[in-house]
Amino acid sequence: MPWTLGGLSLAIFSGLLLFSIDPEAYYINPAFRFKMLFLLLAIAFYYTMVRKATAADSRGGSIVACVSLALWALVPFGGVFIGFLGSTEYAYPVLLSVHIVALVLLGGMVVVTDLRLLGAGIRKYSVPDLMNGLRVPKRIAFGLSAVSGAVLFGANARQYSSNPWFWMKIALLALIGANYFIFRRTLYDDTGKRKLASGLSLLLWAGVIVAARGPATVKDVMHSMVDPNGDFLFQSVQTIEDEHGTREIAPHTDAEWENVRQRLMVLRDAPNFLQGRRAARPTDRSKNPEVESEPEEIQQLLDTDGWTFIRRAQRLRDAASVAMKAVDAKDKDALLLGLDGIDKACESCHLRYWYPKDKRAQEAAKADGIVE
Repeated sequence: MPWTLGGLSLAIFSGLLLFSIDPEAYYINPAFRFKMLFLLLAIAFYYTMVRKATAADSRGGSIVACVSLALWALVPFGGVFIGFLGSTEYAYPVLLSVHIVALVLLGGMVVVTDLRLLGAGIRKYSVPDLMNGLRVPKRIAFGLSAVSGAVLFGANARQYSSNPWFWMKIALLALIGANYFIFRRTLYDDTGKRKLASGLSLLLWAGVIVAARGPATVKDVMHSMVDPNGDFLFQSVQTIEDEHGTREIAPHTDAEWENVRQRLMVLRDAPNFLQGRRAARPTDRSKNPEVESEPEEIQQLLDTDGWTFIRRAQRLRDAASVAMKAVDAKDKDALLLGLDGIDKACESCHLRYWYPKDKRAQEAAKADGIVE
């Protein structure tokens, strides 16, 4: 129970931090609401029906367990589809969801086993009983994750093969296999060596998760830094005309101007974080492939003409610097012109890398004076 509460608390806390990066984008996403609905249902069901069935040790416990597993399995499905909503290709996200669910099941059983071998939990069961009880479901989860992972690799073999973090993940999985066959299957009677092998197992699996995620990509930087701050800035100065008449929105107090300045500093410094990163992960697929480029297409452009990307990123830095001068002068009109420069710098880059096949966007850019 302490491990369950600790894991749940960490998941909720980190999830709130991720949500705070761009709350509007998450909130309006039906897949996110789907995920949150089943997360709340899974938590409520676990702390009511599952615990009640466990305490009663009734025959209906198997049904309760199946319902609980189904609710928890739907949570990562919703999480995966957050990034794929609107896409016309559902086979890839479905397969990715199956892969993640299988890894979650496998990882849960691995953690339970390692905690017992470390003597840090599940002490009511002997080591042989726990190992024998989980052997079959663990093999099923491993087989499902391996098969789905191989299919995912085949779908984007070129991009995975050129990613050093993918090979780091494979190397760590090989070490996990070696740890299991060399140590853990033969040293259960030696408490010291058993704890060493179990601690090494947890460490290696944590490394697999880190390697699978890899360093932040261009898409990550855009989503976490550029997009939310840019949206705030574009909404900070505007003229609204509706049934109530015409009204202007602009910073007035020193605190409001300082907030705008801080947001502009993020955009000014963002190009420093964009350079030298991969475009996106192989699992990040286009929502509209008929007009949007896939990650491998964007990466090819970055690899063959990196200086063009740096030049376009420099435009964002220059435009943000101009806008910051307007903030220092507290000049609303100058700030509006500066934000227009930021918008054009962003659109110029998007037209080159993100949606170069969108003819309407290309024509609109020419009409607005956006240059290459």
